[in-house]
Amino acid sequence: MLRSAGRYDANTGGVSREAHVYINLSDEGRTHKCSPEFVNDLCDRIMPPAVEELNRRLGQGWAREIEPWLVLEGPALTFKILLVKLDGLELIDMSTLVNEVFNEYWEREIDRIPPE
Repeated sequence: MLRSAGRYDANTGGVSREAHVYINLSDEGRTHKCSPEFVNDLCDRIMPPAVEELNRRLGQGWAREIEPWLVLEGPALTFKILLVKLDGLELIDMSTLVNEVFNEYWEREIDRIPPE
């Protein structure tokens, strides 16, 4: 989901140079109650490599803030990311790439969830 951050940029004629993106990662088939430690560990296994890959693909300036929200049921993770528009790229295209990368790392780790 892409939502404009509402920042006016006079240099671009008012075109938004930033947008909030919410990446929701969950396994709808599971209703497993996980410990906070497990969910924190899951976040630690997903966020750093996803950010590293995006830094390689987009450069260091693609995001200003990344805030993880942890959900114990499921488990599920949501990442609130403030994207910064890069020259030559549209925010919607950046949002799509960020979503794909975070989902790729989620898929790698989701099978490591203990059985119910």
